[in-house]
Amino acid sequence: PCPHCNVFTFRDASTLRKHIAAAHTRPFPCAFSFAGCTSTFGSKNEWKRHIGSQHLCLQFYRCSDCMPRDPEGKLNEFNRKALFPQPLRRMHAPAEVKRSLANEFQEDWESHVRSMQETCLVQRRLPPQKSACPKPECRIVFEGRRAWDEWTEHVGRHMEKGQAEGMGNDPLLIQWSLREGIVEKIDGEYHLV
Repeated sequence: PCPHCNVFTFRDASTLRKHIAAAHTRPFPCAFSFAGCTSTFGSKNEWKRHIGSQHLCLQFYRCSDCMPRDPEGKLNEFNRKALFPQPLRRMHAPAEVKRSLANEFQEDWESHVRSMQETCLVQRRLPPQKSACPKPECRIVFEGRRAWDEWTEHVGRHMEKGQAEGMGNDPLLIQWSLREGIVEKIDGEYHLV
């Protein structure tokens, strides 16, 4: 049983540790905590998704079927692929699709949605091409087009082992974030833009 909630029974110690980490300790602090983000996560996937969609903002989906939502002509934008189809279905699906469960209409509409996911994708920036493990005694540097994916996997493994406390910050991530306008430095402190 879990000593914190005493509700679940687990088959092995590994499953119990994962439950405690996800439900009770949230061992994944945001990589942008140096700039004021206080979010923490119970799993590596939640952590990675948050950093990617809330801070890196590498890409987004701009709905080409929407009317501009403000006087400046800005269209609706969605920061995750999974969030994009929902408003398409709600706002733009033809009446026959909304009324009918007939496969012919549904299949055509789903094909249209997949096509829009491709044509409405806007690449804002590339991920960091060079990153360093923020764990002081680790000193591993990741370079190249897979650097960011390798960094998140590597740092995530440290956190899964409960090593988030003495983690520190990646100076290469900070430099990249400054260049990309994701953070700014004011009076010696970093802040999210």
